Amino acid sequence: TFDMKPWTKPKVRGVRPLPENAFNTPEEYSRFVLHHEMAHVDIPYEAMKKQFAKDNGGATLTRPDYENEINNMALERHYKGYGLKQTSATKSWFYNAVTTPQKRILNDPSLPNEIKYNVARSWYNASLDLEGTPSGKGVQSLAARALTYGADSYNLERDIKVLWRQETKGFGAGGDVLGFNLDNARVKLGTYGQNARTFEEYFQNTMDLIIDEKSPMFNKSILANLPKPQIEAMERMKKFFADFQEDGRMAGVLGDDATIRAKLKMYKENIAIREEEINKLNEKLKTSKDKQTASDLAVKQDFLKKEQSEARYLQGLLDTSINKDFAIPIYYNKVLLKESEQAREELTVIFTDHLLSGGKHSSWNNVNGTWTTQRVTQQKEARNIAEQIVDRIVEDPDTGNFTPRSGKGKHLMRRALDIPEWKIKNYIVRDVRIVQNYANKMGFRIEWSLVHGKMDIDDILNRHEELMRLGGKHSEDRIAEVKRDFLGDYEREAGIHIRDPDAWNQTVIRNLKSVAGMTYLPLAGITSIIDAVAMPIFEHGFGAVGKAAMRVVDGDFKEMRLNATQVRHGNEAMELLKPILQYRVLSDSVRDLQPKLMERAIQGAERGFYMLNLLSGVTSIGKQVNTAFLIPEFFRRITAIKKNGKLTKFEIGELARYGITEQLARDLADMPWGKTDTGMPTLDLSAWPTTTFQDRRLKRQMSAYLAQNARNTIMHSTSGDRPLVMDGFTYVKWKPWMKTMGMSIDERASTANVKFARLENAYMSMPFQFLNFAFAANNRIFAASLDPARQHRLAGVMALLGMSYITLKLKKDDWWFENKSTAEILMRTVDQSGIAGLYSDIAYHALHTAIAGGMHNPDNSWLKGKYKPTAQDDMFDKMGAVPSMLSEWVKGAHAITTGNTMEGLRDLSYHVPLLGISGLADDVRSFTRQ
Repeated sequence: TFDMKPWTKPKVRGVRPLPENAFNTPEEYSRFVLHHEMAHVDIPYEAMKKQFAKDNGGATLTRPDYENEINNMALERHYKGYGLKQTSATKSWFYNAVTTPQKRILNDPSLPNEIKYNVARSWYNASLDLEGTPSGKGVQSLAARALTYGADSYNLERDIKVLWRQETKGFGAGGDVLGFNLDNARVKLGTYGQNARTFEEYFQNTMDLIIDEKSPMFNKSILANLPKPQIEAMERMKKFFADFQEDGRMAGVLGDDATIRAKLKMYKENIAIREEEINKLNEKLKTSKDKQTASDLAVKQDFLKKEQSEARYLQGLLDTSINKDFAIPIYYNKVLLKESEQAREELTVIFTDHLLSGGKHSSWNNVNGTWTTQRVTQQKEARNIAEQIVDRIVEDPDTGNFTPRSGKGKHLMRRALDIPEWKIKNYIVRDVRIVQNYANKMGFRIEWSLVHGKMDIDDILNRHEELMRLGGKHSEDRIAEVKRDFLGDYEREAGIHIRDPDAWNQTVIRNLKSVAGMTYLPLAGITSIIDAVAMPIFEHGFGAVGKAAMRVVDGDFKEMRLNATQVRHGNEAMELLKPILQYRVLSDSVRDLQPKLMERAIQGAERGFYMLNLLSGVTSIGKQVNTAFLIPEFFRRITAIKKNGKLTKFEIGELARYGITEQLARDLADMPWGKTDTGMPTLDLSAWPTTTFQDRRLKRQMSAYLAQNARNTIMHSTSGDRPLVMDGFTYVKWKPWMKTMGMSIDERASTANVKFARLENAYMSMPFQFLNFAFAANNRIFAASLDPARQHRLAGVMALLGMSYITLKLKKDDWWFENKSTAEILMRTVDQSGIAGLYSDIAYHALHTAIAGGMHNPDNSWLKGKYKPTAQDDMFDKMGAVPSMLSEWVKGAHAITTGNTMEGLRDLSYHVPLLGISGLADDVRSFTRQ
């Protein structure tokens, strides 16, 4: 059967098994089998044997070698269709000049189709069509589904908050206003009595009780005396972790013995086949000194060493005993351990005692690829190991300690020291941030495993390298670049691209970027009306919008609201409920797990700022409105497929772009749907069954579809839209002098012949702070509007231009328009609409540089910039909002201290946070004119 993955167990000896992740559905496997048989017909054994003898000096082609070649041909045909569809946009040099890792792979016709398929099913954001989309060939990426797990952590937080309110004030409703918890303030004021706890204290106490009851010293009578809401909160939290463990076990990502044995078995089988292939190549080289054969031998020997190392590592895990009864994920309190010598000493003592009780400690040497097991019987030995572990905890930026990273333990939930949580409770983080982080990281690992099976990131990178080498068509540089690009997006989507988010440069730049956002985006909410209104028209057309308006008149408004909220099951339209907007609008994808007091204060102010300037509200409402438009049309399409009806080529392509294949459409159509009296389809995902793993997976696929559509309509950029440097890291070709700068080779991103070093610094991301929308619009508006398959592109462009002009009128006073020519207003309208993508920003930057350098005088031309910069202004503008803001602060302070007080105050009024939204900026400028 398909679940047994027969392609990994060839019946003919000598035939190489296909990668475990080769096929994700029975339909895909059936399609491959068809391609396989067609390849047999196209090139029979005798024909290939004859050609092989001619090309190789009379050598004989064996049956297994023939089958291997047929498999390679069938795979290449099967994976065809996952590159970017060629349009006037994707073929243009200026589109490809704004380069991204995914664009470099998906738009390269020379790369093996399997590599493109792995990129598409891993990271594809559905913003542009793939080559196979028009014919119904599509894929929903694991990254799209992984994002939906954030809703699980929010639901847990919401449910426990209701129980906290029931226990605190007697009823669970109310208390939250625009995402702010007013009941917390009432607790601190004593409204609910002296013994009342804040929600954060209640949440931590719930987690503490779950940890404590695992201890043999726990007094069970404590549970009997707990209030009913507290008991229910414990059960709800236990269920949250149990559900993740069950799904993780089904997906094969947990580090239990069964998962490890399965992965070890895969490696042993691969090693046996690899050794047999190497023996054949050695025999061949005895009679022929063919360079390609020698190259193939070197490649296979290199990968054999890697696989043998992995097998030794996994065998060592099986040979070491582990604690199999974890209560919660462990995130050590690094802030406490860094700042308190006493805490470090106490934790060291606990580890020392635990090691002595175990009697031994095993460690893996990643350089030598060997295990070392050390007997621990002396206090000094145990103390030395314990100190090393504590040092590693404090220095290791991966506070989750189970997330994918370089070295071993990449997808196995193994801990540096298998110790029960109750022993170290006071030294780990125990609050809602842990739940959020755990859901995001574990969700990614589950989805990765469901797509790639037991193959981890290193296995995929090795597979890609081997494919490119065996073809003999790619240079060493190109092979290394493809590895680097896939790894870069992997790190971004896994949330591990910043290795040390609490480093001082990360913290300082993160806070300054937040301040810059509150300085320069007071009217961002008004600007966001453009895509909130126009992009649904771009996606669905005037007809769908008109139908929705008529449904409101027909009395379906309540049901439309129900449909609209379903997007929240995919962790979208949550901007009013939790602080996620700044991460997306400002390209700030890194948040410290344990922010300091100042950062917490800035984050709170930032959240309030985006509430007040309406950006959070408009974004959330826009996504929900889009979903209300989407659901009836989606139901009509999947119902037509179920009934074997006809869809237009546009509709087929639209579904395929989001990975809704024919079989998935039929499965979704069989789930519970409702209808209003007027016949409007309704959706309530909370009513869908979740009993089995397959039930939960189908629900998650539906949630991911709604969420991904919302992200492509009310847009923000994803890894497919932006370069690595925008996220504060990149890879550069290794040079020997880099060692003197403290840099080192990143072996995972490198090959044997081409080495890359990894650069990580928050400064690199500063120039891109406000370009999130522009990068997103590059694909979703600019390139999409040049694709004939986008049915409503002309209507969308008209709507975008119209709404852009309207919002410009809302933001600017009448006198501003009186002083502007038609050409200048048109330029501003086009720039703000997004239809030119990133290129209007580039054009304005070039124009400002020309003005600052004296190469262009806007006073004598219709071509005008947004302002008239000096050379210094332009230089800081290119460096980003933060350097520009700091520069203006210095200039304003200098003007004030040198006697130009009014001029300094006027200049500062444009660059001080919160003044723009408070209305005080105009007052200050008015004062300076008196």
